[in-house]
Amino acid sequence: MGDTPDTQARQSLRKALSTLRHVFAAGPRVLLIGSDTVALDLKAFEVDVHTFERRVAEATPAACASAAALYRGDLLDGFHLQEAAFAEWLTAERERLRGMAIGTLESLLVHEFHHHRVEPAIQVAHRLIALNPLHEAAHRSLMQLYARQGRRDTALQQYRLFADRLWHEVAENPDTETKTLYRRILNEPASRMPTRPSVLVVEDEIVTREHLVAILTAAHYDVVAAGDGADALLLLSRRPFDLILSDIVMPLLDGFKLLEVVRDKRIETPVVFITGRPNSGSEARALRLGAVDYVTKPIDREVLLRRLANAIRARVGAAR
Repeated sequence: MGDTPDTQARQSLRKALSTLRHVFAAGPRVLLIGSDTVALDLKAFEVDVHTFERRVAEATPAACASAAALYRGDLLDGFHLQEAAFAEWLTAERERLRGMAIGTLESLLVHEFHHHRVEPAIQVAHRLIALNPLHEAAHRSLMQLYARQGRRDTALQQYRLFADRLWHEVAENPDTETKTLYRRILNEPASRMPTRPSVLVVEDEIVTREHLVAILTAAHYDVVAAGDGADALLLLSRRPFDLILSDIVMPLLDGFKLLEVVRDKRIETPVVFITGRPNSGSEARALRLGAVDYVTKPIDREVLLRRLANAIRARVGAAR
């Protein structure tokens, strides 16, 4: 074991094997121990890596979906061992499995895209980009998928985010196909784009923000997310929204201050507050400032969607 003397290394190995035998004593045989080798008995139990490899090899849409679900990050993520040979092997295995995951997600994206499964395709594209932030085909697919949903601004924003990152990281511009797609979406008459109600989600807590975005996207809203009231004001200066769904307690600019600024600037977008610390004082202050509704955590999907729909209908009715 590396620089460890042979005698000490053998003693450590015997101790480790004895511990493993004790741990698995009541279960199936797990280890195959030879005179100079130790291996896992893959007939005794399933290992995610091998199941993943089999699914990838099958290459059917169902198998690709299963493989994608199994791949949850780098092999042995967070595990560290001060041993050069092991580190070299682990690095190579991580790269190999990551490459297989990317190839599987690419195949799955093509399948979902051509079968017009927009939401699943968007999720697959996002996973591809998480593994490879400069995956141009995935960014291009996202642009097309957002355009199909009528989310023209989101599609254009996706291009700009990709172009900025590409330039800052490798000093290159998007390829001709991506630029052409961007110009086509940019020049598409708004009347020909399908329209959907737009919601600005303002939430500093990442898990809650992603949960809200997932709920609203699945309900066919055009969703843009901000992590703070200050970011929300910047987005409001760039485009209109049909509704603002905002947390109250946030570190830089809280929901109450956001609502005050929105009203001071005479922005007529209705605001619905969402909070995990409900009390009568907060609710009264929210309504006094002009909030149209108040939703509490944990979030009930049906209640949330019903209240947002009511708020948007009320706004449309008032505009008439």
